[in-house]
Amino acid sequence: MPKGHFNIDTALRPLWPLLSPRVAPLVALLFAYRARPDQLYAALQDARVEPRLTDRLRTLIKGLYDVVKDQRWIRLYLVVSLVGVLQRTLTRLIVDRALYARKIEWSKHVVVVTGAARGIGEAVVVQLKQRGARVVAIDMADKSTLGKEDLYVKCDVTDEEALREARQLVLRELGFPTMVVSAAGLARHSFVCDPPHLFPSSYATKLHDINLSGTYNFVKVFSQDMLADYDEEVERPRNGFGGHILLIASGAAFISLPGNASYNSSKAGVYSLSQTLGFELDVWHKTNKVRNSVVCPLMVESEMTRGRMAPTRDQFLLPTLTVDDVSQAIVSTLESDRSQTVMLPAALHIAQPLVQVLPTWMLRLVLKGTHAAQDTFVGYAAKNRFAPANS
Repeated sequence: MPKGHFNIDTALRPLWPLLSPRVAPLVALLFAYRARPDQLYAALQDARVEPRLTDRLRTLIKGLYDVVKDQRWIRLYLVVSLVGVLQRTLTRLIVDRALYARKIEWSKHVVVVTGAARGIGEAVVVQLKQRGARVVAIDMADKSTLGKEDLYVKCDVTDEEALREARQLVLRELGFPTMVVSAAGLARHSFVCDPPHLFPSSYATKLHDINLSGTYNFVKVFSQDMLADYDEEVERPRNGFGGHILLIASGAAFISLPGNASYNSSKAGVYSLSQTLGFELDVWHKTNKVRNSVVCPLMVESEMTRGRMAPTRDQFLLPTLTVDDVSQAIVSTLESDRSQTVMLPAALHIAQPLVQVLPTWMLRLVLKGTHAAQDTFVGYAAKNRFAPANS
């Protein structure tokens, strides 16, 4: 998405603070005053003559209630605000098992990022360093392009032993990790029934190994220091803080366009892995100190997708995202200290549940009607699906 491009996310971003529990009552009061100033003034005058404080408050509240009752748009605003408060509160109590968010002092945190030599992972590293965190970059490249990290480790996420060695290096150089971001990924396009000489199964298997198995390996190895030791009867995590485990899935986990089957299925697996992990943190580890989140961007123009992201007709609801858009969402999620499922762009929050409940025939018609989204993968896969000999 070009810098400064107006879309649903940039439109909604300044509105989110207005839905907070601290701001919403004040905004509703202002709206009520603008709608019925005479009625509120009369309620204030009636309250002033009441002898007791409780009676004054009761009179004021009744006057405000009468105004709100007659203003449908104020009622709608309060309902939306209340739903948001309820959503955050239930996430805190049920998912995170903690009522309050911890203040993130970035200078005290060690964040490990995979896929960090370029793309989304590299952008996350840059933003974390700007906030003062100590950052470990893990990738298969010889080095990152910007070199902003505190420690660079060349490592294959599909190799558990190599990841264990990388963890020991991190412990020696920087100390215990407190947050991890799994951004390592691969995209390869083909059609499921392509003959093996065009697209051998091994070509797809490598994608699954990196996107799904690599994510699983990384979380297994680097989450250990966020938890208490298995063989000790203590609840305190090794690193003294707990942490945040953030995985990058994709809108492709829910919107399975043709020519992208390997990627779609791998990212659906990452999404499922994140949900299962969160449940285990609750019922098995019984920790209220570890958050887990998953970020699902729909279409991102990056080094990995260069030449594949044909713009949709509607760049307001379905904008083509940049790596900076996604990295900002990732760092904001870490900073919130709350487990979240983040859909990008915001319209995907509505599309995702619809995709899961719509009948197949209706969903197929909708996706076929979205020509740009369909052609993005079909057109590219038709020309670029041939596997190299060393795949």
